[in-house]
Amino acid sequence: MILSAGNEWAKKAQSLLAAELGMISVQNLMSAVLLHDHEIRIGNYAGAFVLTGTITRMAQALQLNLEYSTDIFHDEPNNGPTVCSKEARRRLMWSCYILDTLIGSGVDQLTLFSEPDIKIQLPCNERNFVLQVPCVTEMLPTGQPLPFISPKQIPPRVIDNIGIVALYVRLIALRKQVLRYTKQLETVLPPWLPESEFAKLDNALHEWYQQLPPSLQFTRAALYTRRESSQLGAFVLLQCTYNWTTVDLYRIALPKLYRLRPPWKCSEEFRARLQETIFIHAQRCSTVLADASRHGITTLADTWLPTIAFDGNRLMLYYITQILGLDTEKGQTALADCMPYCRSNLELLKTMQSMSAMAESLYPTAKEMLKKATTIQQIARSRERGSEQEIITRTRENTPDHNGPDYVLQPTTVYRMARDSIATQEKHAFEKTRAQRLRLQTHSAGSNSPMSHSISAASRAQPPNLNAWISPSSATGQLTPLPPNTNMLQLEPTAPPMHEFDNFFSANGFDGTWQPAETAATAFDASGLPAWLPAMTDMYADLNAGPWPMGTDIMNGYPGSGPGAM
Repeated sequence: MILSAGNEWAKKAQSLLAAELGMISVQNLMSAVLLHDHEIRIGNYAGAFVLTGTITRMAQALQLNLEYSTDIFHDEPNNGPTVCSKEARRRLMWSCYILDTLIGSGVDQLTLFSEPDIKIQLPCNERNFVLQVPCVTEMLPTGQPLPFISPKQIPPRVIDNIGIVALYVRLIALRKQVLRYTKQLETVLPPWLPESEFAKLDNALHEWYQQLPPSLQFTRAALYTRRESSQLGAFVLLQCTYNWTTVDLYRIALPKLYRLRPPWKCSEEFRARLQETIFIHAQRCSTVLADASRHGITTLADTWLPTIAFDGNRLMLYYITQILGLDTEKGQTALADCMPYCRSNLELLKTMQSMSAMAESLYPTAKEMLKKATTIQQIARSRERGSEQEIITRTRENTPDHNGPDYVLQPTTVYRMARDSIATQEKHAFEKTRAQRLRLQTHSAGSNSPMSHSISAASRAQPPNLNAWISPSSATGQLTPLPPNTNMLQLEPTAPPMHEFDNFFSANGFDGTWQPAETAATAFDASGLPAWLPAMTDMYADLNAGPWPMGTDIMNGYPGSGPGAM
């Protein structure tokens, strides 16, 4: 298996790193960063979580958060490392910052780096780096150069020295603020106010996007340009991160799906605008992934992309079935238009299984979800829909105010999945009960659990025959509908009741039992399962194992986190 190709190297590297933990060097830190990526890729989330702490402490010990010297242009003789070495140190530091930020997912207690303490400039563009041309960029805040740089040394257009890596660092910093915002809704202003935190973050995202040069806009020309410069993977990740950060900011319009507890009720017009924006950005992510895959699947190697593909399907289907409603003409039309995106994401998840354990975990659930959607696409009957405000009110009444990581983080974040891998004797009683139920369901449901790594490949259902690909019709990335004779997923002989599809999104399994943040036991799924999966597996097996509290939102924040997130 491709995923296991680097296991022996990783074991050796881990052994050497542990044996020489006190020997802190740039080389050891670089090895730890590579090892972290490998652990995420193979699904060892507990190891990756612990490595993040080691990485941040080593970076702090090496003082990579400070410029090596004031000699940016290497004018002074015998002044230490070369221009290239200094730039490499900066890039290593920003890599450590990105790992720490994405692992934290907006939870301050899980983050070790503070932005004001990072007093180095952003990475320069690739041309200057490769040619070893010294230059001035900016620090993390926009328009702020290093304080000891003379005004005469600052070029008229500093932005020309900033490349794709620097723009990605600033976007990750914005994402951290967005994720923190969605976890502190009880203390923020209503989002429709112009002075609200929501409005400031929304404006910051728009300003970030507006400063992108034409070569980083998502066009057909940009795809080929980045491919020739060996930056296509970074370009895809940049586009997906922007779109999904916007989705995460606007998630306040979907409190039922993300189990949020906002203290205010948005107007229907405001909420509908946010929900439609989420739907559009989820489609854009699907477009980016599909177009990039045509240039080789290795362009989708980042470990966060499987989560984006999976959650894109989840959001699009939720918006159509729960917001628009399949009993409306608009909902049925939107579902028909949305299916090419969903099938493309599913096919990409299937392909990415060779590169990421997360894709292997999420593919069975994505396949089942799309099968249900394909089946009930033919059903057009009315059904009752619960009031979202009643759910918000009920949740707020039964939930104490707390911000523990187990409560605010999503099941696919590295921290939550690391908690799942802790030894059984270290878990609390409710976690053990939930893990036992998961194992029973996995056995009875024919190995449909995404996070069950003990399932043999032979016992898994065969992947569907999917040839439904997105076809870009222009340089802007627009999609053309699939032809009528495109191969479809095999439909079940009898269409299931429509309420079964609701189980992919609902939280009916929640029993109202909560733990305060000061305790390690929480009311959320310690197995790292998507929020709807227990209800889905109950369609196959009724084990009568008592209350089984459900998880919260799915998105994550890690790019890999991948697991993402992020």
